Amino acid sequence: MNRFLKLFTVLLFPVVCANAQDVSNKGKEFWVGYGHHQFMENLSNTQEMVIYLSAEQAAVVKVSIDSSLGNWSQTVNIAANTVVSVGPMPKSGTNDCRLYDVPISFGGIGGEGVFRRKGIHIESDVPIVAYAHIYGSASSGASMLMPIESWGFQYITANSDQVYASNCFSWFYVI
Repeated sequence: MNRFLKLFTVLLFPVVCANAQDVSNKGKEFWVGYGHHQFMENLSNTQEMVIYLSAEQAAVVKVSIDSSLGNWSQTVNIAANTVVSVGPMPKSGTNDCRLYDVPISFGGIGGEGVFRRKGIHIESDVPIVAYAHIYGSASSGASMLMPIESWGFQYITANSDQVYASNCFSWFYVI
């Protein structure tokens, strides 16, 4: 009986001390950037970015860009158990929110990839889920956005070889 009690205690101890993570893609506040797309390189500007928002209950959501030159925002009402799209995101003029430096060969200064105050901010009155989708005529990419309360401090980026075409590069950004 004594051995059984010891064994039971040893097996029970990890269960009592275990802490589960409570990380979800559902939240009230998100940030995302309009990341680089190959169709930005030739100045054709034919890529688009759309934000998809979904809620289990009715929600009022504000999507905004606080750029260094202008401000853009759009408020949407989401009916319960539906999905709405916001966008395309602005990509010209003072509200251009793309994370992009015009290359020297196209009359730009090129750049180090330092983009200040070009984040896309999503705020909701109730928990929602959010996705970003960037697409062009021959390529597409989407991201599930994580709310700010799920963010950590260490990240790993996993990328593949860039064999599609010239001027295609893996990239990541930190908000």
